[in-house]
Amino acid sequence: GSTESLGIISSLTQQMQNSGGYYSNIAEGIKSMIDGERDLAKLTADMSEQEQNLLAEILTELTAIEA
Repeated sequence: GSTESLGIISSLTQQMQNSGGYYSNIAEGIKSMIDGERDLAKLTADMSEQEQNLLAEILTELTAIEA
């Protein structure tokens, strides 16, 4: 991804982490994806079903973009 895009995503995930709870969990998953993790089970460990579903959708889109 572009440096600008990564900067924007990093800023957004930091804001999400600061919000706590649901948003913090999603931010952690997104940060792991940025770092290269693609294993959904690892990305969603200890998350609610709603959080797992959202990260699964994000991962599906990311995988399609990377293909």
